[in-house]
Order: sequence, then structure tokens, then C-alpha cells
Amino acid sequence: MSFECFVTRALLDDEQRFAIGLIDLDGFKEINDTLGHQAGDQFLKDTSAQLMHLLRDNDIAARLGGDEFALLIYGDNLEEGTEAVSRRLLKGIASIPAGKLEGMASASIGWSFYPDDGRTYSELLGHADDAMFAVKKAGKSGWTTYGGAVREKVAKRATMRNMLPISIASGHIRFHLQPQCDLDLQCISGVEMLVRWAREDGRWLPARDFIVLLEEDAYLSRILGISALLEANSLRERLPEDIRISVNIGEKHLLNRDFMRDIQEFLPDGNRITLEIKEKAALKDLSKTVKLIQHLTKLGFSVSLDNVGKSGASLVSIAHLDIKEMKIDKSLIHQMRYDYRVFNALAGITHMGRMSSIRMVAEGVSTGAELRTWHHIGGHTAQGYLISPPLPENAFMTWRSALSRVYQPQQDIRQEPNLAVYTHLNDPMPHTGGQPLELYPLSKWIRQGLDHGETACMSEYKAIEEALSRWHSAQQEQPHHGSTKIHERFLRELLINHLQRCNPRANLWI
Repeated sequence: MSFECFVTRALLDDEQRFAIGLIDLDGFKEINDTLGHQAGDQFLKDTSAQLMHLLRDNDIAARLGGDEFALLIYGDNLEEGTEAVSRRLLKGIASIPAGKLEGMASASIGWSFYPDDGRTYSELLGHADDAMFAVKKAGKSGWTTYGGAVREKVAKRATMRNMLPISIASGHIRFHLQPQCDLDLQCISGVEMLVRWAREDGRWLPARDFIVLLEEDAYLSRILGISALLEANSLRERLPEDIRISVNIGEKHLLNRDFMRDIQEFLPDGNRITLEIKEKAALKDLSKTVKLIQHLTKLGFSVSLDNVGKSGASLVSIAHLDIKEMKIDKSLIHQMRYDYRVFNALAGITHMGRMSSIRMVAEGVSTGAELRTWHHIGGHTAQGYLISPPLPENAFMTWRSALSRVYQPQQDIRQEPNLAVYTHLNDPMPHTGGQPLELYPLSKWIRQGLDHGETACMSEYKAIEEALSRWHSAQQEQPHHGSTKIHERFLRELLINHLQRCNPRANLWI
């Protein structure tokens, strides 16, 4: 008898409470891909055996397909009963042998209760699935019940499913344009389309207030994605020809089997269009993404990897993608002036971008120092509130010519050998971070100069080294004392004199 039949029979007794549990194995794909299908099949058999061993005599367990199992639990105190069952199951599944991947397997378990969470098989199973998805979203390897925050989230999603198509048709969903500034040419070179939803009072809701919930739903993600494709096609006709248009593609839409069909129907020509896909989504199925990007490139699209650095993907994986742009996540842009390790990593990434002809874009730039440092390490393009917030189309067209004036260097400033110097001159305090002097970027720069620099500059390097040591000691012991400021000014003068004497082309607007 099927699991549905067991539940249907249980539903005939109105006075009998029961719970439906849905189990999804975390880590099963890795076991299957790494150890082979035979090992994967054995793991599923061992999981089934564990379920039968751990459940009570009157409980029901069934495999629904793939690595998904279902449970039917009877009892009066279901809340405590499901918690006890969940604990036993997680412990039992974690103990199943998995070869060299031992300990990787776990499970996400979602529960729904009859009659509280539904009165039909489809309702109960669907709500158990919602609870299970919430566990996966929270980090996997756990359990939760349908109710509280999960129930509220499902209700919001249902409301959004009804409202989104209506809001798109009525014009309450619009795309504002955030300018992207080319730092080499000092001009606005592109815009990113960012969705906004009009409230009842006429103000616009930013994407952060609804986009996460929307992008978790495959239907909603595709509806919004199609709207964005249509708007990009129309916008291209209205904007100047030297403006690129960037369109965000949600993960659920990207992975939808109809994605390429939507592209060919609603935006078949990729001229001047950049499709932004998130780093995490792109690397979820690397081989599939590689083929998808190849198809998009043939249609004339540029593909951008968004949120680079946020999910910790390796550069080896990224190197397999034929992308034309990388957008560095704003968290790294904010950290690069306060953490020398982030600074060094971004300098390496921008160098890789130049070698590969990949446009490097800094996201979320909010201060002039961030913008200058980004350009110093080789960044081509920047966007953020320092340049402009997202604007309605008419406002963008009005202010376009004035927006790029936020940054107009007088000459080429990208002198990579002096990165540590430039950063220190911009803002010396954050880069100390309490670290030993020998780990301070400027100290490393001095050692390189003493080991490999020109003989004529040796005395200057030594003088700078001594001044740095005095300043560093004072900064660590009495950071706000007047003598520390004196040491800082003296070191600054030595650095500027060095740049003027040993690197006369350096830009000294700092």
C-alpha cells in the first residue's frame, strides 16, 4: 500500500491526531557523485533500515523517491513525539557508513500535524515540505514543524503569488537604474536594473524587503525574470547606445528548464545586455552553467558573475566560466581597507581580470576612499550610493552627465608596486589592526624595496623603515597621543617624497 493510502486511511478517523514527516538526505549527492551509484544505492538501503529500526511499531515509513522519505507518526503528544523521533533519526543517519565521506550525511526533516496544519494528504505533505525547506535554508541537519515563522512565510508567499502578476500589469513593479561608472574613462558606462515595488502610499519598496522570499519560489522568480527581460528589451531602445544594461537573473529562473526558451522569446538579441548570475547559483551545477553561458554568448549576451567572494567559491571553478564581468561583493569592498588579506586578494583578482579581459566591478561603493583604493588595485568599474542610488529612468537621463564627476583622477594612478603606500596614505589606522609590524603591508613593501629596489633609493627605504617602526610603536601604545600624530606626519612626508623622487608619474592627489 502506498504512503498516500496510509495517510488517507488515517484521515478517516477525525479524532485521531497524527503527524507527517518529510525527510531529505543532506550530502547524498556528494556520496553518489564521489563514491558511485552503487555506494549511493547502499546508503539508501542503510537509511531505510535505520528508519525501520528506529520507529515504533505503529509508525509508518516510506521512500517517496530519490533521497526523500516520508513518515506517519501517531500519538497524543505529537510535539514531543516528533522531536524524539527527529533526534533518533539524525543520530542514526549520521552513523551510517559512507566510506571516505564518513560523517558528511545528515538529514533535513519537516513535520506537519493533522488537523492543525491541513485536512488533506496534499495539504499536509505540502506543509511538511515547507517545513523541511526551512530547515535546509537554515543550514540543514535539523528539524522543524509547520507553524509560527514557517506558516507566516508560506502565507506571505501565497499572497505574493496572487499580487505579483497584478502588480506587474498595473505598473506597481518597476525597475530603477543604478549607474555604473567607468573609472578609466570617467563616464557612466552602464546601468543595473533593480526591481522596486510600489507601496500603497506611493513610496517604493527596495528589493531587500521582498526579493529573498520571491526568489525562493520558482514560479515567482520566473514571472519576475520574464518581466525583467521584457523591460531590458524595451529599455535598450530608449537609452543611449553607449550604455550597457545589466539584468539580474534569479537562481530559480536560471535553473528552470524553460530559461533559454524565455530568453529566445522575450530577449532574443543580447546586444548591450549583461546577464548577472550569482556566484553561488552559477557553481551549483558547473557543467550545466558552462553550456548555458556558451549558448548565451552565441546570442550576443555578456555574462556577469555577481556577488563574487560572498559564497567562497574557488577561482579554479570560476576560471571554467566564459564570463565577461565579475562583480565583487560589497562586503569585500568595505573590508579591503581594513583587512590587508582582503586587500591582497582583491589586488590578485583584479590582476586576473586584466589578464583575462574580464571587466571588474565593485559593488556597494559608499566612500571616496573605497573608490580610490579600488581604482588603485586595478578595478575598472564601480557602482554604489557614492556614485548614485538607483534612479527612475527619467531621473537617470536627467542626471547622467553629472554622475561621473564624483571621481575624476588627473592621470593614470594604477602603480601596482606602490599599493601599500597608497593605502597607508589614504587611511593608515585601519590597516594596523593590532598586527605585528612585519605583517603590516607597508613593512613588506619596504623589505621588497631594500631587497630589489634601485641603489639610489636605498637610504630612503631605510629612513622610511625607521619612521614606520617609530610610528607603529607609538600607535600601538598611545594611539591618540600627540607624539603619535607627529610620527604619522613625518612618515607621510617621507612616503610622498619617495613617490615624487623614485616614481615621479605617481598621482599625489591623496
